[in-house]
Amino acid sequence: MVKFIMKRKYNNYYHVYILCSRSDEYMVKVGKSNNLKRAPKLNDYGYAGITDWEQKVTLHVDSNEGALALESMINVKLTKQGYLLPKIMWDDLLKPGRRVGATECYNCHIDYAVKVGVEMAEVYEKYVK
Repeated sequence: MVKFIMKRKYNNYYHVYILCSRSDEYMVKVGKSNNLKRAPKLNDYGYAGITDWEQKVTLHVDSNEGALALESMINVKLTKQGYLLPKIMWDDLLKPGRRVGATECYNCHIDYAVKVGVEMAEVYEKYVK
């Protein structure tokens, strides 16, 4: 797996993550963060109405800009292939009454999303970095 690491003050690196619902391998979320506790927090919030998100892959990159570029590359490929779900409105479980819109969720099998993530990480390493 591709791995780029840069030491930071608060976290060791930035990363792009790919999650799926434990109960539905066709419900996939792609995102970026500099906090490895981000994925478990999405369960606490009930992100997209789901409370069983599981992190399947983490792609480490050297900067926030790199994470944004890699995340965008993955999102563009999955979107162009028709997997992007419309914005999903959901109720924040930690802030009752707060309605939120979920983006960057896809209707494709997690194995395919991971394959795209790894492929785009290799492209990023070779041509973008």
